[in-house]
Amino acid sequence: MSSRGSTKLRYEKCLQVWGNARDHIVMKKKYARLTPAQFRTFVDHLPEFQSKTDDLRQFMQDTPSEKWDKILTEDYSWAWVYELPLVVHLGVVVYALNLTEWINEVAASDDPQQRVLDDMHEETSDEFHPDVQAQHGLGLVVSITRTMQCVLLFGRSLSALIQEVRDNNDLDCLFKAIKVDRTVVNCPTVADCIAKAELRNDKVFFRRLSNAFKGPSQKEWAGLAGMKLSFNVLREFELNDLSDDELEELMVHTLDVYKNVPGARKNLRMHYQNFRKFKTI
Repeated sequence: MSSRGSTKLRYEKCLQVWGNARDHIVMKKKYARLTPAQFRTFVDHLPEFQSKTDDLRQFMQDTPSEKWDKILTEDYSWAWVYELPLVVHLGVVVYALNLTEWINEVAASDDPQQRVLDDMHEETSDEFHPDVQAQHGLGLVVSITRTMQCVLLFGRSLSALIQEVRDNNDLDCLFKAIKVDRTVVNCPTVADCIAKAELRNDKVFFRRLSNAFKGPSQKEWAGLAGMKLSFNVLREFELNDLSDDELEELMVHTLDVYKNVPGARKNLRMHYQNFRKFKTI
């Protein structure tokens, strides 16, 4: 069995715990597992996440090449996790970051969602699990931040975009994924698409590939990140039947992720319906 296959087996217990934490509900809440206040608190952490992501990117850029040479030896690409379903990806990260015990505690708490919110500002160990080398742990940290950025930019995870490429040959999803994390070209699914384009001398494909390597456009960065994140939460909790009044109350007044302007209801309904079409996050 390959090392990655055995790694996946090691994470199965962690994934079971993760699933228990997600499904553990002890009270009826307005938005499935979240109260309005909890939902707002979750979304309000978005600027903090974006700031920490920028700090991480700058830190990596400022790290001397000599230090990178010591950390990165071989086989340190993390793109392979994007071929996995998102829930498996999350389980891998939880295991690598030594968070299995914490996930167990969350699952056993009276209100798991509130426990997660309460612990967001708690300091955590920066030590990876003993089974995980530093070069691989670092890659997994990058993978989860890129996944979150992908959700904020395009409303879907990198795992979901790669699945669309694999199942439906969706090149729009391929180039969106590359914009967020250029290492996805190492995914077998993406590598096959590039190989096919090379065989066909597909110049249009390679022009789009070149543009994707430049990263997201300013227009894409200026999108409604808070709204996209909120719709993903609704989709994850299978809240697919909110009325126009409920959507407006949540997005405009409770979460403040959409402006109270003429046409807001119509636009929110359109976005809501689009998110419901996605098979996977």
